[in-house]
Amino acid sequence: MPSQLAHVFFAIDSIAHALPKDAVKTIMQHRGALGLGAQGPDIFLHNRRSKPSALRYGARLHRADYGSVLADAAVAAYRRGADPLGQTAAYLYGFATHATLDRFLHPYINYCSGWFDRDRPETATLRAMHAFLERLIDTALMRARHGTAPSATPLLEYLDLGAELPESIARALQRGLHAHIPGARTDPELALRVHNAYRDARGYYRWAHHDLTAARRAAARSHGSHEQRMRRLTILHPDAVPVGLDVLNLRRRRWRDPCPDGRTRNESVPQLYRRALDPAAAGVVALYRLLTTPHAAEVSPHRRVVLQSVGNSDLSDHYHRRLRCRKRFSRPLPLRRLLELLYTELSAEHPGL
Repeated sequence: MPSQLAHVFFAIDSIAHALPKDAVKTIMQHRGALGLGAQGPDIFLHNRRSKPSALRYGARLHRADYGSVLADAAVAAYRRGADPLGQTAAYLYGFATHATLDRFLHPYINYCSGWFDRDRPETATLRAMHAFLERLIDTALMRARHGTAPSATPLLEYLDLGAELPESIARALQRGLHAHIPGARTDPELALRVHNAYRDARGYYRWAHHDLTAARRAAARSHGSHEQRMRRLTILHPDAVPVGLDVLNLRRRRWRDPCPDGRTRNESVPQLYRRALDPAAAGVVALYRLLTTPHAAEVSPHRRVVLQSVGNSDLSDHYHRRLRCRKRFSRPLPLRRLLELLYTELSAEHPGL
């Protein structure tokens, strides 16, 4: 899951690529809903302090049925009279873009971060490097796009919809999950899980982005083991990427698809990002047409187009494999060493850690 900033940028660029300027201007008045929607099912994975959690639904959406859940959420919003340029629609447009960016960037991220394999104890130090690389990519994109650091970014206005998730968004999500996720139909706590997920994700976003410098320091001196503190740091954005660490692959070095075919590639992150815009825009257009259709009888064909445009395949790659592949190839960047240095610097500011 590319991190928060990349998904927000991509949602903004996707709707600009898909819709007329006047429509985009109106949707951007609901930037909080657009940015939150762009986080997709990641909100079900963050924090999870409130019980019952929605972890099972976040995991499932990353594996399968993403397009189906989105399509039925959109139909539910349409039937409740959602404004196609309003808050709920903005959330759905952002949600659609999440899947596309995940699929295009994940092969590169997986190759360059590695992963923990229970059968290979020596890979334990790679356990949280995926998340850390995603934050480094965010930092590099922010610098390239706006010339600023994440700590200077008012990201909360793109993520925070208040203390509670708006009911129109919650009901649309619940309808999509109810229709396609095993167990959701008989889950008496589905609504509570969705609301808990938003509250917990909001708590994480407010911790991570209200005062990023303070959050990093708090993570370094938090309770727990050295590894636990390190892992907390991986979900916080550093303010700079070290000179020479080409996390965006601007030098176009070769890398391999982690899946068994191992195709050699050399795309940079900006290239992958740009290639993802057309398919993401197609999903946004399909949603817009569904939400603006004047006749209820035409909703079903539009629903099929949304499903086809967004797809139901795993979010780990864009080859639309029916099942997640077993990753084989990786060559991790020196992320662990960088994280250790960051931790050491923060620890030095607080003797006795």
